[in-house]
Amino acid sequence: MVYRSVLRKIPFYPFFQDFCSGWGIISIKLVDYKNPGSTVFNGECCDTPTWCTYNSCENYFKFCVTSLGSLDPCNLGSSTTRVLGEDDFTFPAAGQSLGSNLVNPLTYNFSYWQVRNKGIT
Repeated sequence: MVYRSVLRKIPFYPFFQDFCSGWGIISIKLVDYKNPGSTVFNGECCDTPTWCTYNSCENYFKFCVTSLGSLDPCNLGSSTTRVLGEDDFTFPAAGQSLGSNLVNPLTYNFSYWQVRNKGIT
């Protein structure tokens, strides 16, 4: 009985935090691309310094997949395609090559993902 009265007087604080972890796959299906201004990612012309529509770009793509909150860029994976076309094209169909051993859709596996619950519900 002594223990019950002592426990009743001690306030209960949730000292435990729930953790949840898992794994998964990220899949990115590339469908089509349009670049009517013939510019690169920073807005500059592809091949000519002043007149962008004079020459089409030879487009390739870089992908960098980073988990939310990670300080390590591309920690889930990165890829670069071959030159896939000029300024208006459809990507190769599902299962077809994007170059450099890449296949559409791009898939990245992650084996660890942890989330912390900040309160007990």
